[in-house]
Amino acid sequence: MIQIAICDDEKVFVEMYKKEIIHLFKECDVECCVDIYTDSKIFQSKLNFNNYDLIFMDINMPEVTGIQVASKLRSSGADTTLVFVSNHDHFVFESFRYSPYRFIRKNNLLNDTAEMIRTFCDILKKRPSHILLDLESKKDSLENVSHIVYFYSIRHDIFLYNTHKDSIRLAHTYTMEQLEDKLKDRGFIRIHKTYLLNFKWILRIQSSTVYLKDGNELPLSRARSDTVKKEYQRLLREGGVL
Repeated sequence: MIQIAICDDEKVFVEMYKKEIIHLFKECDVECCVDIYTDSKIFQSKLNFNNYDLIFMDINMPEVTGIQVASKLRSSGADTTLVFVSNHDHFVFESFRYSPYRFIRKNNLLNDTAEMIRTFCDILKKRPSHILLDLESKKDSLENVSHIVYFYSIRHDIFLYNTHKDSIRLAHTYTMEQLEDKLKDRGFIRIHKTYLLNFKWILRIQSSTVYLKDGNELPLSRARSDTVKKEYQRLLREGGVL
């Protein structure tokens, strides 16, 4: 079941929008549970206690704006799928830094939302949330893809670095090329010969450095720079789903 939150200060709107979202997910044969919030300050505080897979959020709200909530969400390292809903198109470019999956226009609300939910569900069904990996300590370990930040190699050893800040050694049967091929359809980008990175953890790419949402910095190979940036933009447009 998909856990969803809607945050908008217009009470009539969120009640209507909740019904429409539930209806659209039902058409896609995906179960969902939707919580609604009309106070962005309360919603921001609830983010410490609730894990949402998908958030629909207005940008222009009193007290705490949608951009401020998004900033807190991304700085915490959460990979929640984020959709901005607004009447103000000029916020589009500002919203990009928080890696939204879509920007829905309220003046085209139903069409934009229907398209977004269809593509979201299609990607969700095609991408299982876990993969099997052989670790040094355990064969066929089921790992949550969204909890893997990156893989890195030291000589002939390959390690998995996860959201718990653990470095776990993989079995010696893998090479970085094999992992890259295995995970190319799961949102992982080879940014350097020694790093294979989950694109959802990218905060920004600048010069020869990739800055991550958890505060880490990784090197970006000069030879791979253009390819990495293009692939990152493609994944943001087409695959920003948990």
